[in-house]
Amino acid sequence: MAADIYVTQINLQHCIAATDILRLRLIKLHKFLTLIQEPWIRGGEVRGLSFKGGRLFFSPKDTNPRACILASTDLRAQLLTNFCFRDLVAVQILDCRGPLKNLVVCSAHLPYDSPDPPPSRELEELVEFCQRKGWPLLVGCDANAHHILWGQPEGGDEPTFVTSSTREVLDITLCSSSIADFFENWRVATEVISLSDHRHICFTIKGNRISKDPEIFRNPRRTDWSNYLTDLSDNLGQENLVPKNTRELDTAADKLQECIISAYHSSCRPQFRRPKGQTKWWTPELTDARLTSRHLFNRAMRSGLGNDWDDYKSAMKRYKGLIRKSKRESWGRFCSDIEGAPETNRLRKILSAGGTVTMDYSKLPTGHKTCSEEESLRHLLEAHFPGFTENNNTQDERQRHASREDWKLASQVVTQSRIRWAINGFEPYKAAGEDGIIPALLIEGLPHCLTYSERV
Repeated sequence: MAADIYVTQINLQHCIAATDILRLRLIKLHKFLTLIQEPWIRGGEVRGLSFKGGRLFFSPKDTNPRACILASTDLRAQLLTNFCFRDLVAVQILDCRGPLKNLVVCSAHLPYDSPDPPPSRELEELVEFCQRKGWPLLVGCDANAHHILWGQPEGGDEPTFVTSSTREVLDITLCSSSIADFFENWRVATEVISLSDHRHICFTIKGNRISKDPEIFRNPRRTDWSNYLTDLSDNLGQENLVPKNTRELDTAADKLQECIISAYHSSCRPQFRRPKGQTKWWTPELTDARLTSRHLFNRAMRSGLGNDWDDYKSAMKRYKGLIRKSKRESWGRFCSDIEGAPETNRLRKILSAGGTVTMDYSKLPTGHKTCSEEESLRHLLEAHFPGFTENNNTQDERQRHASREDWKLASQVVTQSRIRWAINGFEPYKAAGEDGIIPALLIEGLPHCLTYSERV
């Protein structure tokens, strides 16, 4: 069974410290979706939510967006650009199955000063779009006001917005009735100090409805190289192909690739990729400050006294200050510890990259936008290769036989010494290409590979 998706809904009130607390919780998770309203903004863009393992969706054409979605990279999430505005953003989860297939997830901010009553026009259009497509819809929004559309909270309902003078249910979660049973453990996370007046809302999407399994990887540095060489020699010894044309030569190259991968997999134990643990800037002092804030908040909630709320606000202010101080000190240590060109170049790329640029749905000549990956790819083909046609003919094309002059030239260009020189020039543990072969596999198995190439 695949892992559950952990969903969080929160209004950050443009707070840096609240953003840090949210990020601290998310980096420990394997699969997550976060529906965010009023994120921290700087320079007109969403900040503080970019990290490895997460992908941020918001409206790039609007400054100071008030709605965004943060999804783990383990999920195939695709932005619906037709529904990407300052106060609403929607993405489609492409690896759901069953009743959750083509699930659309939306984060919406319904401003209190809007001249129109809720829901907003954009949200109504999204609901109608999903109904036409037959796609299930999940919406997390800050309603910002009581309205007969949402209904009034019943007695005993846990407030999602808490201050010293107000306790309200302003944040709501809506979904299509057909998928309501696939969401579990919806709750207001009272145990979390969010550092925002809004509280975290948490629930999970059942893992057996998600088709993507946990990621498996191998650490090439832990390869048993003695076993690898033995298996590679045995695998290549069973291949006796003598190519006579380019197709057979491609087949021989594919066989070499299969032998290398097979020997690698048998000599390097697979592992499940685990989420990251604690952040480097978190300290025991911050743990103590969080516990103190939690204790004072609970006391203020029970008593309702102004003095208790003042104590809680003072503790929360100190907590936020400690977070900023710890992050500055951690960043200073990181900068001072940089040694060597590779790390410096990595830092330069991080600082110069800015926001992550990704391609989502495309705009068609008609003014509409594509609604699926297949439609986007088809549009790119039509734009760059006008008049193209799909050819599903699987018959072998006529092969061109190499002449004697061709083989003579190849023997002069491709020699064992040049192959050895090229392969030994690689960094052993650079990332693998599309063939899945890292340079270390070629370097360690070079004698066997050369022997095979001589036979070929």
